[in-house]
Amino acid sequence: IIRRNERQIEHKKYNCVNVLRPSCSYYFITKYFEDRFLDIVKSCECDYIHDFNLKKTNTGNAFIQIDTLVKTNTGRLVFFEEKTCLNRYNIEGTIRKLEQFHEYITSEVSNLDMEYVIVAPYCNNTVEEAYKFFIDKNKASAKEREGLAHKVYDFRIPIAKFDNLSLRCIVEPEYEKLKRNVKSIVK
Repeated sequence: IIRRNERQIEHKKYNCVNVLRPSCSYYFITKYFEDRFLDIVKSCECDYIHDFNLKKTNTGNAFIQIDTLVKTNTGRLVFFEEKTCLNRYNIEGTIRKLEQFHEYITSEVSNLDMEYVIVAPYCNNTVEEAYKFFIDKNKASAKEREGLAHKVYDFRIPIAKFDNLSLRCIVEPEYEKLKRNVKSIVK
């Protein structure tokens, strides 16, 4: 037992410590959720494209990087942005990205039915601090769940630049529940 500032700290000896290789750690931090989300989209049996760069011209630089774009049975296009941890700043960045994309795509294609969704398994407290008004509009959109440090969300933020267009924000860490949500969106 070690004494520091009148507190006792127990010193434990461990025989083995397990760590991930840096490449494995990087994968879990950056790509794991996108790969699991792609599995969900594949199970929906719909047309989709995943992880591609859209260009305005054949020779130009990438205009926008799209995580997943799904075509539903009704012809509607659903733009999914996947994040590992949802926060105020990546919501704001996604809204800016979607405004540019929607403005461009609607100028090129008329009568296009689009839906925009940002999805993550986790979030931090900046989501509720920044978007409390939109979360409170639908009381059922924020649920506390036992064992989670954050709430589970499903709410919409209107995209001010366009009429009747919004970004749906979903935070759901459970695979099967997220799968049901996604299937209900793309059916």
